[in-house]
Amino acid sequence: MVMNKGTTGSYAQLQMTFTAPAELYAAKNGNPNEQGDFLGNAGTKDDNISVTTGLGRIIQSMVVFAANDSVDVTMHDVIATLQTKGHGQSLSDGEWIPSDQSAEFKYANGAAGAGGYENVNGTTPPTTFTVDEGWSRLNITQRRNAEGLTPVVGNPIDFEIDGKMNAAFTGEVIVNLTNDPIGQLSINKTVEGTGADIHRQFTFTITLTFKEGMDVAETYPYQVVSDGDYIMPMLGELEVVQGENNHTMTLKLPHGQKAIVLDLPDDITYTVTESHAPGYQASYVVNAIPVQAGQPATGVIMQHQPSTVAVINTFVAVAGLPMTGGRGTAARIIGIGVLVLLLSGLVWRMANKRHV
Repeated sequence: MVMNKGTTGSYAQLQMTFTAPAELYAAKNGNPNEQGDFLGNAGTKDDNISVTTGLGRIIQSMVVFAANDSVDVTMHDVIATLQTKGHGQSLSDGEWIPSDQSAEFKYANGAAGAGGYENVNGTTPPTTFTVDEGWSRLNITQRRNAEGLTPVVGNPIDFEIDGKMNAAFTGEVIVNLTNDPIGQLSINKTVEGTGADIHRQFTFTITLTFKEGMDVAETYPYQVVSDGDYIMPMLGELEVVQGENNHTMTLKLPHGQKAIVLDLPDDITYTVTESHAPGYQASYVVNAIPVQAGQPATGVIMQHQPSTVAVINTFVAVAGLPMTGGRGTAARIIGIGVLVLLLSGLVWRMANKRHV
């Protein structure tokens, strides 16, 4: 079985349910089918399950009938045709419907490829077939009058076979479970500038605008990541303050951390705003595109394209004041102390003069 998770980093939860969708039957010897079929049911078209079928390999005892050794070439050339049946049908229900998908193969003496066979026409059509709904199987039959067989005196034996040859092959069935990326919004926090406080918590407001009729959850799960490590390995919950159309959530982040908000509905608009932080100038980058100064960080949640808002705070020192204290601050305090003493002495002298 092959499982395709989808886009890396989607944080989607993979759930497998082998009931009606993804039914598999390997029927080499006995029920439900005695003709060597390998069958798969891909369920319905929109359930993210597909089934891939292929020849597999020819079983070892049948290789002597496939090799082009001037003895017996009965199974040297075959045709594989995809057949389908409705998802809700039982295996004994109705006829298998031949599709327009088929491929011609010839034995390649065990070379890599379709189990020792190679596609006569290269990779088009493919060596395997994939369907996204209903039952599927391959119907393997003999390819008569194939060119390229070794001509010898007396001709090699080439029995004509009517009907299926599936029992001579191991068969291959792959169930592909594709998990769609869930809607998510990442907020990355960076603080720059000499003297900046990298431990300071900055407050963000996320405003979500829903279209009419869309459901709004009371909370949305989120995770916090720092340098690739999960600060919150378990999901937290962001509470939603619901409005008429705009709904808000708030969170705090310091430098170097990223919050990932999950399970957001498709096709909603988001706006990320940082609360004013004195001494810091904020700029935004939405999905790698810088936002013009004075404009909000806004975008649309798309299921197959996670959104990212980078918030960069640049520390700006106040003119005339030292940025982080140090010697300048100490000198200023001493100066003020001296001034206070001088003023105190002046007041004392003036008071004494009045008493003279």
